[in-house]
Amino acid sequence: MQDDDEKLVTAFKNGDESAFTKLYEKYFPIAKNFFLKDALTCNAAEDYCQDIFIKLARALLVSEVISFKSLFYKSLLNKKKDIIRQKYRQNVPILSLFQETSRTNSNSDSHRQVLEMVEEASGITPHDEIQFNELQTIVQNCVDKFHNEKRRLIVSLKLEGLKEHQIAAILHINPHTVSSNWGRAKLILRECILEQIEIGDSDEF
Repeated sequence: MQDDDEKLVTAFKNGDESAFTKLYEKYFPIAKNFFLKDALTCNAAEDYCQDIFIKLARALLVSEVISFKSLFYKSLLNKKKDIIRQKYRQNVPILSLFQETSRTNSNSDSHRQVLEMVEEASGITPHDEIQFNELQTIVQNCVDKFHNEKRRLIVSLKLEGLKEHQIAAILHINPHTVSSNWGRAKLILRECILEQIEIGDSDEF
């Protein structure tokens, strides 16, 4: 005996578009709440949901679906993975900084912990996104400690993924100045990062 979802899927595949509308109305609130848990705006959450349902409609028309509910939840998780992958790609400079730190000092327990955090943060699960947010907080805390405003701006723009010539154009300075300041700043950032990690460890006891 078909359940309600199966009946609606069958009807939609037979040309009844109102059947998919009913599926949409039933599952859209679930999808929206799923993404709103990530502190997104309503508009962002709704955009993700719209994208999911467009793909669901296409999938129903071209393939055999055993369970719409299973396909729906699989689509939610896949979209979540895509979002995290995109966020990771946008923040490669931050993760690269951590990786350089861990490679430079690979014998210490705190340095190994940095590497483990980086490896976890480059994954694709919601838990990994939390790890990445922790890394971002550590980096921002360290950037805020720069007393030289120009160097702080250079570091912030560099960690946003801008090239040295782009930063130079924004700040109206020589690209060599950008390169020199970034080189010295990385050494300071690495020490600060490791210090922050060690402080975090001590707070747990």
